[in-house]
Amino acid sequence: MKILFSPSEGKVYTSSQSPLANRVKIIHQAYLDFVQNAEVGELQKIWGLKKLEEIQKVRQQSMHYGVLPAIECYSGVAYEALGFSSLDCEARKVILDSVVIFSNLFGPISAKENLPFYKLKQGEGFAHFKTKTLYQELEKELDEMLQGECIIDLRAEFYQKLYVPKSHYFTFEFLKNGKRVSHYAKYYRGVALREIAKNGGIYKIEEHLEGLHFLGSEDKMNCTKLVFAI
Repeated sequence: MKILFSPSEGKVYTSSQSPLANRVKIIHQAYLDFVQNAEVGELQKIWGLKKLEEIQKVRQQSMHYGVLPAIECYSGVAYEALGFSSLDCEARKVILDSVVIFSNLFGPISAKENLPFYKLKQGEGFAHFKTKTLYQELEKELDEMLQGECIIDLRAEFYQKLYVPKSHYFTFEFLKNGKRVSHYAKYYRGVALREIAKNGGIYKIEEHLEGLHFLGSEDKMNCTKLVFAI
């Protein structure tokens, strides 16, 4: 089983030091070189910040980074809903072994892989770096990683467009008053991931998502979409 998940703009800052995988290390060094030498306007663009004091703070944090496992690095709504640290050992093992986070800076990252602190607004690039190009270069690697796996896609639409699985996969859609939700979907994707981890898979997931009404499934090409009302 492989569960595809989105990152978040919110990150946890730590002073802990651990080794980085070679690909992450190379990309991170390019990022640091840019951050160290970039004009304020360039940093405003890639970080989505306006205030000078905010930019100076993130620049300092970026240059004096700490390292955490990817699943603990992010602090957004979906990660709060997941509540990784509150899961039992067996459920945490499912997360660490199965989840692949689609970082917009480092590419597909295993939940257990170390990541440094960074900030990069969704869809933004810097110097010669572009998220879309990175995923194009890693497409074959992703195909091989997912081959023969039960694939569960809990990514946001931006990341779904970066890579589409070649074999059958499951995805989720959340509706409110018959319309797709966007911001709240982050929360429910985190809830779905938590329940999948607790139950060791997607089997009968509709019975475990309390507070959601299962509307049915839709099959299209090699995708089965599970639709819920909130």
